[in-house]
Parts: sequence; structure tokens; C-alpha cells
Amino acid sequence: MSKFTAKMKVNSHEVEMNEFVNSFVTNVVLGAVNSLKGVSDISTVIVNIENREVYINVNDKEVPLTPFPEQFILNTLIGLVSSLKGVTDVKSVEIRLNKA
Repeated sequence: MSKFTAKMKVNSHEVEMNEFVNSFVTNVVLGAVNSLKGVSDISTVIVNIENREVYINVNDKEVPLTPFPEQFILNTLIGLVSSLKGVTDVKSVEIRLNKA
């Protein structure tokens, strides 16, 4: 698997990630995105969660989501970031992955 760099904001605040969290977030997001129809050759991924809606952009193209994958990704990522130190009451999440 190619190496990616990850950046994450929760409630508009940058979240510092150690190597484990960075790798875990990257692998979860890539696993979810790779499972979606029409996605291949990933160079960049942007996942935005706002008002319990998920928006995914891969290689500068929006990826449409049906209700099931949207809820699955939403609940997975909210659960993941809610577990991080210093994160409370998640209202928005932005995760950016770039191929290194």
C-alpha cells in the first residue's frame, strides 16, 4: 500500500496525531473509500462531516454516497474521533489524505 500523509480537524481545530493514530485513521479512511463504487488510483482524499452528513472527495471529484455507506462511514469516523484525547462533542470532522 502506498504511503499517505493525514491531517484532521475536529470542530475546526487541528488534531495532533501520533504515528499510531495517523496510521489508524489513514487505514480506516482508505478502507472505506476503496470500498465505494467508482473509486480507484487514490492520490488525495477529503472527508468532511457536517451536520451528520458525509462528503467524500477523491482526486478532486466528489463521490456520491447512498444512505447505507454514508451512515456506516459517519458512525465509524465519529466513533473513532470521539475516542481521541481532548475531543468532545463532535460537530464536524475534516480528514485529508495525500499520497506521499
